[in-house]
Amino acid sequence: MKRYDDRDKHLEWVIIMLYPIVAFIMLSSREVSASGWILLIVHLLFGLLWRNLRSVMVSSVVMWIVAIPIWLYVEAGRSAQVVANFTGSLPLIILMYMFIVFLPSLLLVSLRKKLWSRYKLK
Repeated sequence: MKRYDDRDKHLEWVIIMLYPIVAFIMLSSREVSASGWILLIVHLLFGLLWRNLRSVMVSSVVMWIVAIPIWLYVEAGRSAQVVANFTGSLPLIILMYMFIVFLPSLLLVSLRKKLWSRYKLK
């Protein structure tokens, strides 16, 4: 039984680390980010894969820790004004992320856990 739990933990960490990578690639691609449906479907799939609320939080924190320096590096090649606009807009971007992406993720994972525990699914 211990072996299964270890594999399960490894899979959980793969999903936690895969979300920031997939989210960053999709949001950086103009073709994919132009279609809100693709982003919504991918986000819902990750919502079903996350095991608990801690997984959602860790994935989100890792995404922001990785994404902000990369975006600043990419934008720094353009001009100082673009970087200033980006850093000035960052609080609004983070606030929008909290209400549009993060809170619905938490609600989705909580709802999934409640339904699965109610119907005794794993």
